[in-house]
Amino acid sequence: MAKKKTEEEVKEVKKVQKEQVDIDEIKEELTNYMSSKIDKEVSSAVDKATKKLIRHKNSIIIKRDITILILLIICFFLGYNLYNLSNINIDITKTTKNSKSADETTETIEIPENDAKDKTESSLSELTEKYGYLVDNIYIDEDSDYLKSYYKGELTDELKLYLSLNNVDNEKIVSEDGSAYLDENDLKEIYDNLFDGDVVLKSFKYGDLNFHYLNSKSLFIADGKFEKQKSNISKEIIGIVEDDDVEITTIEGIIKDNKLYSIISNDEIKKYDSKNNLTKYKDSLTEVTYYFNKIGDSYKLSSIEVK
Repeated sequence: MAKKKTEEEVKEVKKVQKEQVDIDEIKEELTNYMSSKIDKEVSSAVDKATKKLIRHKNSIIIKRDITILILLIICFFLGYNLYNLSNINIDITKTTKNSKSADETTETIEIPENDAKDKTESSLSELTEKYGYLVDNIYIDEDSDYLKSYYKGELTDELKLYLSLNNVDNEKIVSEDGSAYLDENDLKEIYDNLFDGDVVLKSFKYGDLNFHYLNSKSLFIADGKFEKQKSNISKEIIGIVEDDDVEITTIEGIIKDNKLYSIISNDEIKKYDSKNNLTKYKDSLTEVTYYFNKIGDSYKLSSIEVK
């Protein structure tokens, strides 16, 4: 009876052991399944997060690239407009000097033609303000007997006296009893201020008056009432060369009754508009260059050249 129980117990134990094994296998399979399931879920979640992160990064990169592109377009647009506005085109070329080390360079700056022109005009304006009075003091009436000599570049003694008289104060010219009187020293003083060289005092003509020089009286006398002549000759300065001496080049023409005439031929210049500068009619007008020598602190006319 006891032996039979033992066999039954053994069977029971084996049965229990078998069931235990089955349970362990099930647990293992379940664990493996769950582990696999979890791995898949985790892997899926990681993939989704990765893709989401990549999309986010791509979005940032795209936005950055678009922003950069827009900024480049704006910079190009502004640069183009600035170039057109200022017309600046500076080309800097670095050239190694043979006499210096390889590290030393020189820079060559090329200024465009338009900028050079602007700079020249600015310089001419400044020089005109500084020296323009020199040619303003040299003027002649278009009806003067010395007009041809003047525009041949012939500064005769009589012409110089005529030009000097234009600058004498009216109060220094005495008019009485139908005659005009001028002290030679008053005329000589103006002459010395205007011209380079010694004055030659002699009789000369001024308008309708003949000024006779009386050496014994140191006096000029003319029959008639003296009136300063007004000139209709207009000058426009087109060039000034400043060194120790000064050269001033002008374009000159006669402007009368709102019409422009050539000084040499006295022909009317067609289509003249007073709003335009004389340079617009340069080919039809007279070009004169005045040469002034610097003597001390003053500039004095030495010669004129007519083209």
